[in-house]
Amino acid sequence: MTRELLQEATRRALAIADSIFPARFKAEAPHLLQVAVGMLARCVTTGEACLHLSELDRRTDLLVAVRTLYEHTVTLGWLTGSDHGEERMMLLQRHSDEQALRIDNEMVVAGGESFISEGTRTAMAEAAAALGTARMPSLADRAVQADKDWWHRLAMDSNDDFPWSFRSNYTSLYRPASAMAHPTWAGVRIVIERSEAGIVIDKEATRCGAEALQPVPALLGLALLISAHALGRPDPNGIDQFVSWFAGASKRA
Repeated sequence: MTRELLQEATRRALAIADSIFPARFKAEAPHLLQVAVGMLARCVTTGEACLHLSELDRRTDLLVAVRTLYEHTVTLGWLTGSDHGEERMMLLQRHSDEQALRIDNEMVVAGGESFISEGTRTAMAEAAAALGTARMPSLADRAVQADKDWWHRLAMDSNDDFPWSFRSNYTSLYRPASAMAHPTWAGVRIVIERSEAGIVIDKEATRCGAEALQPVPALLGLALLISAHALGRPDPNGIDQFVSWFAGASKRA
């Protein structure tokens, strides 16, 4: 598909999301609902960033944003895919608490001030103790579970162009994008040009933006589909129309 068509598909998906946000809830709204809708909001804002980066035609930075979009979409699917959502949310909370404590402790060692009170630390420890040895699965395992939870419910077909397996795209999408997110030879090699005359190192050329944008409409569509089924928003009819349009545009391209 051309970059222009992929950009149009991304804009259409983002327009559907405009019907959801800002989302307002009562103060006593279930925590799982708040977290799930918040995860969808992150998918949408990252999708907007992907669109802007595609307009700059910066492939590597776009791949980094796509990596983030993939991770949030997988985690949204994992959180909302079964009757164990509250339990999965607690595992996500435990992981988040552990990371927050690690950052806070390191700040104190570096001479900074702790921002996590003793009362909050006690609450974190009690929540972790209640979970025993259970931990949030790795991203790859969350992708496997999201496929199991959603494949049949969304009537996905492995032969269709849209959408695709979360787990297969962990290998084909997330892994290569990670090489751009970190200081690797694969990432540095992009700005190095070798010839018989010598070596030229320059800022990354603007190229291959369409290639990097390709997963974005599908990931946004999946996130919105999952939200429609699990949370009742947005309207499933609008998503179905987008999926049909995008699948047809993909085949014609």
